Amino acid sequence: MYLFWGSTYLGIDIAVEHIPPALMCGTRFTIAGVFMLAYCGLRGKRILYAPRQLWQMAAVGVLLLMGGNLTLAYAETRVASGLAALIIAITPLWFLVLDSLLLGDHHIASRGKAGLGLGVVGLAVLLWPDLMATGSFGRSQLWASLSLILASFSWALGSVLAKKWKSPEVDPFSAIAWQMIAAGIANLLFAVALRDHSHAGMADPARAHHAIYSCRQRDRRRVRGTGNQRRSKNENLNRADAGHRKRMRLN
Repeated sequence: MYLFWGSTYLGIDIAVEHIPPALMCGTRFTIAGVFMLAYCGLRGKRILYAPRQLWQMAAVGVLLLMGGNLTLAYAETRVASGLAALIIAITPLWFLVLDSLLLGDHHIASRGKAGLGLGVVGLAVLLWPDLMATGSFGRSQLWASLSLILASFSWALGSVLAKKWKSPEVDPFSAIAWQMIAAGIANLLFAVALRDHSHAGMADPARAHHAIYSCRQRDRRRVRGTGNQRRSKNENLNRADAGHRKRMRLN
């Protein structure tokens, strides 16, 4: 669990370097949801539900995989994946609070509240050096970090609602498939609204090739320029040295 769950942050960090976050999440969850739903159908599991149940699955999917994962993907364009994973680690705290408020399954004792407060303080202690370091934590990084707190809240809320709406009539695997499909469609619509799809790193190979070629040409000009500057500087030093020697001989 630690391997696959933890590697998600690194995978997202690599993916958003080449694909816009909304497009990446939309494509990822739509494909996964369709394949999973097809698998459930082939296995004879129930995949058709009443509109009310489908709306509940869609709400849970959007909270988990759009409010949670999409926000995480955007945040990782500004902060390191390790820091993102650290901030997201407060999700269990949100889960405990929301579970107590919405379901009433857990009563938070004074010791538990103290533990929640200690966890928040611990997160602040871990983030404080970056916040105070000059130039290492800009405004965009700060807002990205704060958005991760909202992402963890969205994930916890979706988890609690999934628990609240759980029904013996609903197959859990097909429910997850519908959640991913709903979240994938929502993410794709968000990508279209932001026009994220228009500047995907892999969408225009000719433009990417031209950008690489331009960078190489610029680097070559810099190298040539540096070489020419060094040659002209050496020539000036040689002329100055020759003039000094000539004056010494005349004296």
